[in-house]
Amino acid sequence: MNMKQFFFAALAVLALSAGFTSCSDDDDENSSSNDPQSKRAYILNEGAWHQNNAAITGLYWLNNTTFGGECVYKTQNQQAVGDVGQDLVKDGNNLYLIVWGSAYIAKLDKNCKELTRIDLSQGELASLGGPRYGVVEGDYLYVSCYGNCVAKFKKSDLSYVGKVTVGNRPERLVEEGGYLYCTSSTDEAYTADNRLAKISLKEFKEAHFFTPMSNMDRILEVEDRIFVQGYGDYYDYPWGEVNTTTGEFTQIGNASSWAENDDVIYTINSVTDWNTHETTNYFATYDVEKSKYTEGSYLKNAPEELATTSVYAMDFNPYNDYLYIVTSDYTNNSKIYVFNEKMEYVSMFESTGVNAKKIVFFN
Repeated sequence: MNMKQFFFAALAVLALSAGFTSCSDDDDENSSSNDPQSKRAYILNEGAWHQNNAAITGLYWLNNTTFGGECVYKTQNQQAVGDVGQDLVKDGNNLYLIVWGSAYIAKLDKNCKELTRIDLSQGELASLGGPRYGVVEGDYLYVSCYGNCVAKFKKSDLSYVGKVTVGNRPERLVEEGGYLYCTSSTDEAYTADNRLAKISLKEFKEAHFFTPMSNMDRILEVEDRIFVQGYGDYYDYPWGEVNTTTGEFTQIGNASSWAENDDVIYTINSVTDWNTHETTNYFATYDVEKSKYTEGSYLKNAPEELATTSVYAMDFNPYNDYLYIVTSDYTNNSKIYVFNEKMEYVSMFESTGVNAKKIVFFN
C-alpha cells in the first residue's frame, strides 16, 4: 500500500469508528467540498438470494479507495442489510434503501444511518408484495412491488399513501412529463408480460398500458424520450425506444447492461455460451440527440478480461463523468473497472460484496 492509499485508509477507519458527521435534509446536495471524505459513493451489493448477504460498500471516488471493513450500513446501524438489496435511490442528502427479500424500505441519511423504515412483510402492506425499484418525485417515493403494483409513500416518513395496479412483477420505473413509466417482467409461472405502465402522477388512480416488448427490466428517460430494455422472448436482451403517444416500439440494439451520460447511452451485451461457459461482451453507443447507433468498443486500454467477463451493472459518476463497469461471477465479490471522461482505463477495485448492482455518488 503506498502512502496515499494509507492516508485514505486511515481516514476511513477514523470515520467508521467515530461515526460520520451528520447532514440535514436541507444541505445542498450540489455543494462541493475539498474534503476528500465528502466525495464519497455507496455501492449497493445485491448479495445472493436467501443468503442474507446484501451489503453497502463505501467508496472515496477521488482515488477509488473503498472504506474497507464491514458493510457501511451495518457499521452505522448495528444490523445487516438483509436479503437481496434491490435498489438505492438518492434524493438530496438522503438515500432510500429497497430490500426485496427482506421486504422493507429504509430512509437513510448521507452517512447510511437509518432514519426510519417501513416493513412490507406484515399487515395490510404485505399485499403490496416485495419491493423492487424506486423513484422520487416531489414529496413522494414511488416503488414497484411484486404484488403487481406501484406503491406511493411520503418520502419524509415513508408513510403509505396508496397504490396503482400495473403489469406482472413490475421492475424499474422513471418519471417523465408528469407520468411514471414502469416495466413489467413475468407472472408467477414465469410467463412473460409485455406491458409498460403509464401512470399520471397528478391522479395516481390507474395505469394505461403500451405493449413494446416481452419481459422488460430496465428503463431510461433521455431528452424526454423513453427507452426500455429486457430479456425479450428469447433472452437476447433487446432494447429500444417507446413512442409515449402511440406506444410504437422501435428496437435499437441488444444489451444486458447500459448507462447514460450527456445524452449518450452506453451499452454492453454480455453473451454467454452455456456449453463452454465462455462470455463475450459486445459494446455499442446510441447518441440520442442524433439518433445515431454505433457498434464497437468505446473503451480505451481496457483490461483484456473485461472483454470476456459478465457485466452486471454500469453507472456514471455525475461529478466527473467517470464510468464504472461492474462485473460478477455471482459467487465472489464484484470487480469494478473505472474509466475516465475520455473512456481511458483508470483502475480496478473490488467491492466488499457479491453482485454489486448500483452506485450512487455524493460531492
